[in-house]
Amino acid sequence: MTMTWPPGALRWVGRGLGVFYVAFFGFFLIAHLVGDEPVSEQPLTPGEVGIFIAIGASVLGVGLAFWKAHLGGGVMLASWIAMIAIDWHIVVNIFFGIPAIAGALLIASGGVSPEGPCPSEEAQERASRE
Repeated sequence: MTMTWPPGALRWVGRGLGVFYVAFFGFFLIAHLVGDEPVSEQPLTPGEVGIFIAIGASVLGVGLAFWKAHLGGGVMLASWIAMIAIDWHIVVNIFFGIPAIAGALLIASGGVSPEGPCPSEEAQERASRE
């Protein structure tokens, strides 16, 4: 006997992981802005700028996941792939892997609404003829 998760549960687990991801990186962003850390004299490298852009895109994906689960999951997964393309060492850091896990769960949920999939126009026409 295999256990299957309902699409709604996958969707909410993915959204929950996404919110945790935003809170985790948001904490560090706020701490950096509020804290008394000295300003770095060394500018960011292009790779670091790319990773920050990918993190921002994955945060955008979390927001999209509350509107369209599969779209938000796709953005999160694409941003993780972009981070890996910029610096493959990120693979070993679980916190950078959270968008990939959440995105995969959101895509696996299929974007199915709680009412079920919307019937096609042909199916609606056949039902109206019967």
